[in-house]
Amino acid sequence: MGGHVNRRTVFVAAGVVVAVAATGALAARLLRPDPVAVAATTLPHGQPVAAVAFSPDGRTLAAAEEYGGGNPVVKLWDYRAGTSSAEFAVGGIGTAIAFSPDGARLVTGGYDAYVEVHEVATGKVTRLSPRAEKATAVAFGPTTVASGGTDGVRLRDASTGADGPALDGGGQPVSALAFSPDGALLAAGGRDGVRLWDARTGAVVTTLGGQGAVASVAFSADGALLAAGGDDAKVRVWNALTFRLVHTLSGHRRAVVSVAFGPEGKSLASVDGSSGDPKDDNDVTIRLWRVYTGTAIGELPVAGTDEHGVGCSPGTTVDTTVAIGRDGRTLAANCGLGVRLWRLTGQE
Repeated sequence: MGGHVNRRTVFVAAGVVVAVAATGALAARLLRPDPVAVAATTLPHGQPVAAVAFSPDGRTLAAAEEYGGGNPVVKLWDYRAGTSSAEFAVGGIGTAIAFSPDGARLVTGGYDAYVEVHEVATGKVTRLSPRAEKATAVAFGPTTVASGGTDGVRLRDASTGADGPALDGGGQPVSALAFSPDGALLAAGGRDGVRLWDARTGAVVTTLGGQGAVASVAFSADGALLAAGGDDAKVRVWNALTFRLVHTLSGHRRAVVSVAFGPEGKSLASVDGSSGDPKDDNDVTIRLWRVYTGTAIGELPVAGTDEHGVGCSPGTTVDTTVAIGRDGRTLAANCGLGVRLWRLTGQE
């Protein structure tokens, strides 16, 4: 959990940590027979939160702030304890964030067109050469950082900042980016669907259309599946080895702006975007799916209050974005000036 604000990603399965970034909150209501207990708390920020990501080991939640009249930061949370372990100043208005596969670094993109690589342990930052336009999507491969926006996709070495291979057709606008777990493929969502490149050579592997513009892409943890959310309010899931369409998931009423798999690839979460009308805020919804059957598990409306009575409502200018941890028991979502956390119990 690009074009719009950020890499939109959601994951839900009973027992997985999910982080959702949005200018709205997520109140959990699961339409499923399984017993589910929900308790929500809020991690406070001084600026609106634009994007969230869990570290690969599931211990840390990172939240990137937008500019809200002050100096935006990326804040690292020990979310189980509810305490902030560190924060890094960012060079501009945050729009996207991603951890490296080993969790030692994270990359941020922003409206000022800069892409920055931060060392988690020390806070040391390497600012890569600026893009021509804002960086609204980022992804972190084993050694490479990808950034994308209206001026296309760039690959750069995460340590030196040196340009990577030029991508065939990489100048087209993109809204979302994701590396396959082994770093061999880079997927980009854009106005014409999904395009996949060989990340080592820059050659196009295939293009996947049929859903109009795509605002979100995600690989399953084993690299076997690829999901994308489209402007046609549907989620499509492909076999990431053969690129055969496996499922088309229907149920959203507006464009799907974030998708993410659970850690074992059995479940998928997707979220629709705001209509831009404040009267429709309560209609923004996360839907949960069983991946291998393509059936719905339930839904979570993105409006409500936490267990302490702190309320949030979705924004109309920033799309909901999500990130998912590994334990399957926590859901996190950005919610105005903070990140909302839920604890979920039940069966997948």
